[in-house]
Amino acid sequence: MKAILFDMEGVLIEPFDSRWISLNETLEKFGKRRISKKEYREKYYDPNDKSNLEKIGLGDEAVKYLRERYAMVCCTILLNSIDD
Repeated sequence: MKAILFDMEGVLIEPFDSRWISLNETLEKFGKRRISKKEYREKYYDPNDKSNLEKIGLGDEAVKYLRERYAMVCCTILLNSIDD
């Protein structure tokens, strides 16, 4: 077996913090200001990455980066929870 795929979002980890962290890492990489959790919850907490980044003026390259970062953040959170 080469890989196992499963849906972690909302099943194994709470997605809010992972998505907020990933968005802020993406904003920083693309020269935009970071946002607070409150602002994220009110304006951007939506699984549609592309529309969220379009609201901020970013395109497909940022969407790709955001999704990569989100996967890494989720994996990190999951691995840290196993160590506990």
